[in-house]
Amino acid sequence: MMAAEMPKFDPLHAGTAGPASAPLAAPAPELPAEGIIRLPSFVVHDQKLPTELEVMTPEELTRYAMNKYLGPEDGIDRGVLNLANVRQFWNKIPVLGSFPLLGFETNEARALRLYHEDVRRQEQADLRYMSRFEKDTGRAAEAGAMNHAIQAGFPTGPRQSSGIQVRPGDPPN
Repeated sequence: MMAAEMPKFDPLHAGTAGPASAPLAAPAPELPAEGIIRLPSFVVHDQKLPTELEVMTPEELTRYAMNKYLGPEDGIDRGVLNLANVRQFWNKIPVLGSFPLLGFETNEARALRLYHEDVRRQEQADLRYMSRFEKDTGRAAEAGAMNHAIQAGFPTGPRQSSGIQVRPGDPPN
């Protein structure tokens, strides 16, 4: 009996039925032919979450770099060829271990060096891609300035990590 007296529920007009809900009601969105209600577009202005590499501790980053660039602990590079190196033996000498030994690096230092070189190359490749995009969109002046900045920020030449500096006129060894 009560069901016959009640009006049929209409979800599209539910918020506009009473005067109490009128101040809270938003403008009705346009309804497409399919009857799908679409929300208005909006842009989220929030910082991106940090990546996995950005939240790693230095020890975890070292472990990650060693696994990625030197292979597993029981592999050829870390497990057989470089199980122990001169730098590790040098560090075990009580007094002399506190002084740096030039020309030799530990597996950890080598893995971190390779990691940072890879990050540097990736940043350089990203900037060069952006420069090509600028050039392709007809902004050659900006692309030229960007290429100049890339070369200034990423100089090509001998590595400085080994402690031995090679000048351009020196013969190769």
